[in-house]
Amino acid sequence: MSGEIRRKIRHRAEDGIGLEELRAFVGMLQTGEATKKDFAACGIELESVALRYGCANGWTGSSGRSAAELLRMVRECNTTS
Repeated sequence: MSGEIRRKIRHRAEDGIGLEELRAFVGMLQTGEATKKDFAACGIELESVALRYGCANGWTGSSGRSAAELLRMVRECNTTS
């Protein structure tokens, strides 16, 4: 299963990571479809992605909410791993 999800992650990120990908990544983590390790295996540092989108707009708006949720999930995962 992880090979399939990693292909999906790579495909979503191949043209860069924008708001749509940010939201998709949050959803993948929330549903358990993907893990932080899956993203790391694809060379995607989730905390960096979250900080880029959240800090840029002061953590407001749709990208700020998604970024804050992603950062919360990543940090929560760090404390439980």
